[in-house]
Amino acid sequence: MRHSARMAVLLHALEALPGTGRYSVTFRRADGLEHSAVVHVEGSAITVAEAALPDGWSAGSPEYEAMADVVLTLHRAREIAPRGAQLVDADGGWDVSLGNVELVDGEPTCVAHGPMAHGGEELFECAVCGARARYAALSRQE
Repeated sequence: MRHSARMAVLLHALEALPGTGRYSVTFRRADGLEHSAVVHVEGSAITVAEAALPDGWSAGSPEYEAMADVVLTLHRAREIAPRGAQLVDADGGWDVSLGNVELVDGEPTCVAHGPMAHGGEELFECAVCGARARYAALSRQE
């Protein structure tokens, strides 16, 4: 939502999204309303749809540059952190993203039907509904 008068806006939250270099940035306006934008990190720069940013937060503005610094700092920290095993969507699937599959006591579990069968390599599948997920250590490129 755009307003003709520039409103005070704060960078309120930053969340890493699945995949490498994807982040959700949440802004809070002075009236308490919030909205988010998805930011992609590419090398040492970010890209974001300018229409998703608050008024005045365009490339080169102090607000934009401060946001970019925060996103890039989190991204660099995540790149150097050790990678553990992680539950992710199987190729072509959305079951983890949608919340159909969760880790329960370290095991991939269908939220509706319980523990999932190990389908070879890193793939797990629910025998009842077919929900699928990968559970494995991620490479640095993922």
